[in-house]
Amino acid sequence: MSLLNLNAKYHFFDYDETIWRPFVFAGFGYLAYDDNNSDKASQKVQYPDLGFGLSIKLGPIVSLTFDETFLFIDYDGAKTSNKDKEMYLQHAVGVSFNIGQMKDSDKDGISDKYDDCPLDFGVEKFNGCPDSDGVPNKKDKCPYIKGSKSLSGRPDSDFDGVADIDDDCPNEKGSKTLKGCPEEEKKKEVVKASEPKVSLYTVYFESANADIRVASKKVLNTIVKLFKSDPNYKLNIEGHTDSEGNDKLNLALSKERAKIVKQYLVKKGIAKSRLSTNGHGE
Repeated sequence: MSLLNLNAKYHFFDYDETIWRPFVFAGFGYLAYDDNNSDKASQKVQYPDLGFGLSIKLGPIVSLTFDETFLFIDYDGAKTSNKDKEMYLQHAVGVSFNIGQMKDSDKDGISDKYDDCPLDFGVEKFNGCPDSDGVPNKKDKCPYIKGSKSLSGRPDSDFDGVADIDDDCPNEKGSKTLKGCPEEEKKKEVVKASEPKVSLYTVYFESANADIRVASKKVLNTIVKLFKSDPNYKLNIEGHTDSEGNDKLNLALSKERAKIVKQYLVKKGIAKSRLSTNGHGE
């Protein structure tokens, strides 16, 4: 006996969506068998079928399937009498292979359909978005610096509940009402107008190149205003990279990034003599 089925199948869930995937199917079959009661060497029968089943995902491409098929077979196509038509129930267990794969642009194991950050390598916990400190980078005010969850990822060096960027005393635990400073410090004039000011700014680049991110242009424009408001202000530009790639190439890239920032400031009218650069690699 030879049996061939051709069916259209519909799964109620996508392959990456769940482990348990029920499905239904319908189509046509072809049956060839030897009939000892007939003059013909073999009989050939075409018939419709339909059924339902369950697919259990075992791995990225392999699934275990169970299905029940209803076969409606007419053993004599020339006759119209219902007595020649029979219905059979077929049970089957098998293994199926998913030869296609959903698109995963950032190769993080989460398909683009379910990835909130499809172009950035991320983690399943945050639906495919990258994370440096327990806060997904897309919601992190300081995505590349380890910070506090309660402060949207912004660092808090003295753990007083005031982010460093808003803390007038970032290295001393203080009060939120006093902008992070302790009571006694607010009573003192720690910094006099004549003393030098020290500022730290962070400029971010696109991964593996020296293209300044659009968001960092605001930081650079803030620095330009500072230069123009204070003729004695000078700036040392330090270039860095991440830890990926060759050390020698990273060192060269870090120097190039520092140079690009200097060029940007010079184009805005800042004298080269007020700027110095250096690169440190990763």
